[in-house]
Amino acid sequence: MKTVLLTFICLFLTNTFTKAQIHLNNEGNVGIGTFALPDNKCTVRGNSIFAPNNAEYDLHIDSFDEEPVFRPSSNINGYLGTEIRKWWYLYSYRIYGTHIYGNNVLITSDIRKKENISDLQVDLNQFQKIKAKKYDLKIDEEVKSSGGKKIKDKQYKNQVGFLAQDLLNVMPELVVHDSINDDYFINYIGMIPYLFEAIKQQQFELQALSDEVEQLKETISKINGSQKLKSGSEEAAYNANSVNSIEQNRPNPFNYETTINFCVSDNARQASIMIYDTSGKKQKNLIITDRGSSSIRINAGELKPGIYVYALVVDNQIIATKNMVISQ
Repeated sequence: MKTVLLTFICLFLTNTFTKAQIHLNNEGNVGIGTFALPDNKCTVRGNSIFAPNNAEYDLHIDSFDEEPVFRPSSNINGYLGTEIRKWWYLYSYRIYGTHIYGNNVLITSDIRKKENISDLQVDLNQFQKIKAKKYDLKIDEEVKSSGGKKIKDKQYKNQVGFLAQDLLNVMPELVVHDSINDDYFINYIGMIPYLFEAIKQQQFELQALSDEVEQLKETISKINGSQKLKSGSEEAAYNANSVNSIEQNRPNPFNYETTINFCVSDNARQASIMIYDTSGKKQKNLIITDRGSSSIRINAGELKPGIYVYALVVDNQIIATKNMVISQ
């Protein structure tokens, strides 16, 4: 009775474009358009149409570009699963990855379906360890054996992305390992919260730097106002013979060591380079004994990371001021 019922169901659901043939073997297996196969209960050879009850459109199984296709009878129609009848896994493999074409990709994010919720902590230094790559994908042996058509696919070339093994050392929670096939995958959508938090953190840091710049302006004003100035005649005589100057430190910012080039006139009695923090507090007073062109090195370990102002002071007069940044 079951065999007869199965035969009628296949007849109702299947419409083949080849000459209709039905085969039934001793195991009760049915073949439509082909012989019944020993391992399959129902085997259909040919394009097929499924007409579900109460559905405006049909489902077709046919071919496109020499590949099998499961599609609706009309464009932009049909569902793959429903809100209460979902697929657990959907595997879509091609050598260059999984492609989803459409207007939106929706991911469940209802707070009622989540637990152990906490704020995501992002270290900007993590992103410096991640290098984006441009690459060509290797052609799988199965693809090679399938014929030349797929090998010519332009989407094997000029790919961009990350290497899963590199990301594994930085953000392992975004890397999935398929132990069966020994393949690594990246959860690219999962990177969005990291990027979002990183941008917020950078904005906070930029605002802090902006505030420090304003403080630097006030500091420079205080430094200039606190220095003793010469009288008009002394000033004119001094400037006429002066070749004093100071350059921007290099590199800047720095986290190891930086060099400041300067020049002090031969007739200068006293010279020094003073370093101030953003609050205007003097952090260092480097006495200069050389005359003419020279340089001085500053080790980052001598000061805390931050923004500083340094000034060349010759005979109690500020010659010039520069900004200096020590990074983490």
